Amino acid sequence: MEDLRRDVSIVTPMKDLEEVLRRLDVFQHAFVSIDAVREITIASILHVFQEESICQVEFRFSPEYMAEPTGLDWDKMMGAMVEAKSACESLLGRDRLKVGFIAIASRNYGGGSALQTMEFAKRWREHIVGFDLAASETEFPPEEFLGAIHMARDFGMGLTI
Repeated sequence: MEDLRRDVSIVTPMKDLEEVLRRLDVFQHAFVSIDAVREITIASILHVFQEESICQVEFRFSPEYMAEPTGLDWDKMMGAMVEAKSACESLLGRDRLKVGFIAIASRNYGGGSALQTMEFAKRWREHIVGFDLAASETEFPPEEFLGAIHMARDFGMGLTI
């Protein structure tokens, strides 16, 4: 886990978006199983709480991006993330730790994927606190994603673009 953290952590400014995305590609390929999703989520929560003294955190994730290399089921991944969150809250105390998840629709997957991600977010509304669009706005203008944006707004979900 330490090797993964070292390889994907961004602690200094990077020269461009491409360099950041290369780091994310390494991270993407770490999600080889549902157990790996659970373990990475636990390690991430414990790291921010114990090593960075952060007690309230929102983890942003793209279910399609995470699942792409291995074809993991989005709902099983989310179930593992919720289990990890619950385990950490039990260990550290629910009153001391607040964890939320923000579902990301990666623009490069298209408007249909954004709608699918928003439907996923609605199913997991108890645990997903927001919806985000990621990737270049220049390359992927927001007009293609208006359906998902309106769905998020109409559903009352927090929205970042």
